[in-house]
Amino acid sequence: MAAEIGATAIRANTGGMGIIDINKGLTCCIDSFRRLADLGTKHGVSILIENHGGISTDPNNVVAVIDAVRSTHGETVIGTLPDFGNWADNVDRYTSLVKILPFAKAVHAKVLDIDEQLNHPKFDLARCVSLAKACGYDGYLGIEYEGGQDQIEGVTRAVAKLTPML
Repeated sequence: MAAEIGATAIRANTGGMGIIDINKGLTCCIDSFRRLADLGTKHGVSILIENHGGISTDPNNVVAVIDAVRSTHGETVIGTLPDFGNWADNVDRYTSLVKILPFAKAVHAKVLDIDEQLNHPKFDLARCVSLAKACGYDGYLGIEYEGGQDQIEGVTRAVAKLTPML
């Protein structure tokens, strides 16, 4: 379907919510992403892993899946879709981003509420953008607004906040 509509990449979740045996979960995840990579290779579509819960909450797991799939399918068919905001409060977001950004084929600039002075209190957006650049990412930032403000106002503020960082 992705290839039919001209999409060059899809995001797939790693699963593993509530998993007890991480090694079994990781093995299953790697197998699943290798099968997705088979299809991606056949149809010219990259498979992207976003830090989006389950196994992907640990950046080391994301890197393990990427490395395993690249060892059998090469570098072009698999990558990451780092999301600035999808980290638990007990995880160092910046260290985690540095681990998965080198594989990025797209990036989600997750934005929560931004005040009228363009402050973003949840985390340092400028640092996230700077890390993406330092890791070699030079593509688009997809704004993903998840705040409580009006959606249009939230995205408008996000654009105003992010544009000077580019």
